[in-house]
Order: sequence, then C-alpha cells, then structure tokens
Amino acid sequence: MIFQAIGLFFVITEICPYQGLWLTVLVLVAYALMFILFFIVAFRDPGYINKQGLEFMSLLKVFDGTSLCPDCEIIRTGRSRHCPICGKCVERFDHHCPWLNTCIGLRNHNLYLFYVLIQEIQFLVVLGESIYVIVLYSRGAHTLKYKEFAGEVVIPFIDVTMNKTWLFFVAMGYLMLFTLFFGYMMMSIIKVQAVNFWTGMTTNERFSR
Repeated sequence: MIFQAIGLFFVITEICPYQGLWLTVLVLVAYALMFILFFIVAFRDPGYINKQGLEFMSLLKVFDGTSLCPDCEIIRTGRSRHCPICGKCVERFDHHCPWLNTCIGLRNHNLYLFYVLIQEIQFLVVLGESIYVIVLYSRGAHTLKYKEFAGEVVIPFIDVTMNKTWLFFVAMGYLMLFTLFFGYMMMSIIKVQAVNFWTGMTTNERFSR
C-alpha cells in the first residue's frame, strides 16, 4: 500500500504534467478504484465459518474427525480450510494474501480478481506512459507541455524535478522499477487465478497435496 501511494505521487508529479486532462482523470480514477477495492477486499469477511454452537465432544461422536476443525470446533465443509494466520476456517479457501493481510475465500474472491486485474492494467499503463514521458523529456519537450498543463498552479516538487534532470530520472527510474516488479507479480497471480477459473479449483486445492 505504501509503495502504491509513492507510485501515485510520482504519477501525479512526473507523468500528469505531460498528458491531456482526460487521460489524467482516467488514470486517477483507476487509482482511486484500486485503493477502494484494496480496502473492500482487505476488510470484507472472506467467508469465515462461525461456530455452530454445539459442543465439540458431541460433534466427535456423530461426525468423522477429519470433517471437524479442532481449532475452530466446527464442522468443516468440503472446500474450506483452517487458516493458521487468521485463526479461522474459511469457506472455499483460496489462499491467505500477505499484501492484503486477509484470506481470499468465497465472499471476496471475485472482488480480489477484479482488484488484481485493475492493478495489472494500471501498471501497464503507467509503464507505457513513463517511457513516453522519458522520450519527451529527452527531446526537450517538457517545458511547453508542463506549462500548458500546470498553468499558474505549481507544486514545488514538480518545479524542482522539472529543472533537475538527475532528479527527474531518479523519480522515473523508481516508477518504472516499481511497475515492472509489481506488474510481474500481478501477472503471475493472474496466471494462477486464470488456471483456477478454467479448472474450477482454488489455489489451495491445486497446490496443497
């Protein structure tokens, strides 16, 4: 989340001054959607299975021990799994996401997929725009474009980076490395989830043997 916020800062200060207003609004709306989805997926109940209110010893007399969770003291469903990090059983458990610090399960899986796709598209767009901006800057076209966009309102950081070539390239270098690294990670996740969708299985069901 911190890296995304830093990336957004550099997008606003280094890329927005070079592009049209409509494209700037589109990028910022995509970022806003991404942050909203982050909080929804992170804080939404992924499908925790609540205790049924029955004594665990009584359940052992009726059900096979493999169909019960001794930690949650509940009857497990066929596609649920106990998450040792969250300390709860999750219906249709896919995996525990360390970046969101939550499980991905029945109730937030679809939103998670949408969130990952939005992120990947955003990374690809920012990477392409970063290359475009570097080319413009190298050709000396930054002054006219920047003044047309900014008008009389100038953020101090933008003014500094536009007049210091080394600082501009440091900022753009960070932005490109950020998008390449996390874009590759998102693409790997999308690949796994695409296979899951095609086979009708979860990540847990495919890889936990």
